[in-house]
Amino acid sequence: MCDADRRRHRRLAIRLPLEYRVNGENGISEPVHRSVCRDVSSGGVNFETDCPGLALGTRLTVDLLVPPGDGHSPYPGRVHTEGQVVRVEPASPSASSARWRISACFTDSPQLHF
Repeated sequence: MCDADRRRHRRLAIRLPLEYRVNGENGISEPVHRSVCRDVSSGGVNFETDCPGLALGTRLTVDLLVPPGDGHSPYPGRVHTEGQVVRVEPASPSASSARWRISACFTDSPQLHF
């Protein structure tokens, strides 16, 4: 079975600015890391980062920054949710690459804030 067959949520190939924090012990979050999502669905997000140490199972706080646009809102917005890393791969087959492709599933319902 290929990955597309296992997906429960339809993915939207859209590049949006993304901010995430690694959730530490006792709910304390590390500093904000910035990236751009590669695709997103109602169940998760895929993005690249140069931040080392994101391992399977790492808990994240994720914010997708939604720009204003015709048809949805004249104001910028933010989609806020919690997630968990489910896949970590090198972003490039090159061994010299220091970037990682991260897939995270949402563990909380995404909330849109304008």
